[in-house]
Amino acid sequence: MNAQGGDRSGADPVRRVLDEIDALVEESLRDGEPLTGYDYDDPGYPTCPNPHCGESWHGLAITQRMRQMRRYGELDPAYDYHHDTSPVHCPGSGHQGEWEAPDTDWTDPETPGPQPDPAPDPRRALADRLWKAVARPATGLWAALLLLSLSTLFLTPAQWKSPMSALHFLAPILVGWLIGYRRRTLPRGYLRRRLTARPIAILALLLTYVAGWIPAIWARHATLHTSRDIAHAYTTLLIGCAVAALAHFLIQTSRTRSVTSELIDGTPETDRAAHGHDLAVNAFIWMMTVLAPLLVLGWPLSYLTYQPHAIWAAIGITTIIVLTHLLESITLRLRARTRDPGEILMITTFILAHAALLWWSLHVLSTTSFHP
Repeated sequence: MNAQGGDRSGADPVRRVLDEIDALVEESLRDGEPLTGYDYDDPGYPTCPNPHCGESWHGLAITQRMRQMRRYGELDPAYDYHHDTSPVHCPGSGHQGEWEAPDTDWTDPETPGPQPDPAPDPRRALADRLWKAVARPATGLWAALLLLSLSTLFLTPAQWKSPMSALHFLAPILVGWLIGYRRRTLPRGYLRRRLTARPIAILALLLTYVAGWIPAIWARHATLHTSRDIAHAYTTLLIGCAVAALAHFLIQTSRTRSVTSELIDGTPETDRAAHGHDLAVNAFIWMMTVLAPLLVLGWPLSYLTYQPHAIWAAIGITTIIVLTHLLESITLRLRARTRDPGEILMITTFILAHAALLWWSLHVLSTTSFHP
């Protein structure tokens, strides 16, 4: 070739390198690009010769921190390979010498994979069933008082005096159910051992008796002829509910007391923090399913009933139930030392709001003129 139109690659090193790269690319693409592509999952890409690695060929060493980020699926922005001091899993595919198996457990403690849920300890499940049964007389009496207060909206005083007097039969029936439940589902002597280890729980069951007798005894001697008598009847229902609430509080707080013979793996049968959370959930269930409808629909409904303001007795009873669960929850959270300021503030706010609502219910009942 002449000097003007001949090969000038020798005079231009950059051009010569580019021509060589083009030739290599054309040769690699001669058989067509594989379906999987070259940038990901190339079937022809060599694997790491380290038998303990299992990765594709890599020049850099693979560390434990790198594997953690890969499992997590995101690169730590603050990660610096040059300052990575975590154990080395593979020194690199170009390593010269023998391959040694890593002596490190490569399970990532920060981002573990899905693990099967451990089987619940049958002893904890049995204890949970026991204490739910012990608290059921108080909750059963709650429900009876709430239904009685709601039924008085449609009854005259002469009609609802009899069911109010019959409440003294309810507490023995509920405690009798507990004894029957023990015989049917609990091991022999299990209920007695648990209760004798916590005498305050026995006191709570006695308070459940008292809670049923308070409105019953009052109704047997009351005339219910005047507006003041009817207001006292509703107030007595609230007092009975408050005593049952005290019994429920004593049961829920005493069940978390540690007893050496009942420890499971060195921990109590009942997790205070978890149980406190469950009680807070129960409070919100009562709040949303019972109290909220009473506040929204109760006042319009009361104009169609015989006792237009008796709805405030039902609101007062429900408020006591919600307050009890909230006080139990915050007590157990403090005892478990899970003092999240946000949760404590939220629960305290609800306690103050419901205490104000309870005061207003009592005020309405004491100042309203009922129809005799």
